[in-house]
Amino acid sequence: MINRSYLPFQSARTYKDRKMAKWMGFFLSDHQTALLQSHVSVNFGQTMEQEERLIWLGRLYAQQCKATFYIEKQLKQGLNVQQLQGYVQDVNLQEVIIKTAKTSEFVTVSPDQIIRITTEEMDENGN
Repeated sequence: MINRSYLPFQSARTYKDRKMAKWMGFFLSDHQTALLQSHVSVNFGQTMEQEERLIWLGRLYAQQCKATFYIEKQLKQGLNVQQLQGYVQDVNLQEVIIKTAKTSEFVTVSPDQIIRITTEEMDENGN
């Protein structure tokens, strides 16, 4: 507690500072704006560990963020990269279930097949 007994006015002597409570509204609105402007682009590559992949996919599942998934498919002609927009509906060690944004279909892929993820906010801004 701060000693303000030297001040001439009663209101100044008994003033109780709410500390950071007065800044909380500013902080929350500023923080929300920063979150809305944040962009996520994750390159999974071959070097990313399985655990780290599942953490990123778990975040997308928990926040229900719309994202673009770049999925590597093995075809007879060779490797093909498929682009898929949607939401993560389920994540486990063996598979990721993605609900597509346009057709509401469910696509099941292995976490190892996902090579890159970008959030919808990033796609709209052209980055």
